[in-house]
Amino acid sequence: MEPWPWTSGDCHGGSYLSDSSLGALLANWSENRPTAGSSGPEGRRGVRDRGMVMGGMGGGGGGMGTLQALLSEMSGLSKPRGFMNRVVRRALGFKPKPPPKYRILIMMATNMPNTLDDALLRPGRIDRIYKVGYPSKAGRVRTYHGYFDKVSHELTGADIDKLATITPYATGATIKDLVNESLIVALRRDHPAITWATFSRPSG
Repeated sequence: MEPWPWTSGDCHGGSYLSDSSLGALLANWSENRPTAGSSGPEGRRGVRDRGMVMGGMGGGGGGMGTLQALLSEMSGLSKPRGFMNRVVRRALGFKPKPPPKYRILIMMATNMPNTLDDALLRPGRIDRIYKVGYPSKAGRVRTYHGYFDKVSHELTGADIDKLATITPYATGATIKDLVNESLIVALRRDHPAITWATFSRPSG
């Protein structure tokens, strides 16, 4: 039988999980682990599902285990009850110190909101959902300035404003990639800095 992967004495992420979360992961891992020497579709599916348990909430067999672990962690942290506080202080006649009040804000992001489980969306867990759209023109201008300030360029403020106008659906990642590509084109042409011709004639 394949051993449980977290039984070694090395440091691992499982030591920070609660008992209920570890139990959910252990149950799911036991159901989906591949048998010894299996190389067929079932064995490959077990390895795939176990990776999904550890990596995300995909739409497969491993997603339910991760969902249960996430819901358990969102239910709250267990209050610490140390030996000094629980036994020694009471033996000396002192009142035990109250547990600290946790103020934890949970934030999540996804590009597939339609696939979220209803258990995550109930009140008390994910209370507010904000849709983040494309940045405005002013935001694109600031993003262009932020990336262009890191490289040598000869673009004026009007050039950057025009660049933000002709790229209405550009995100931060798109702008970063555009600046990197323009830098590559400038280097290929032996230009010391990025110019407007880099964008107007990218392959010339």
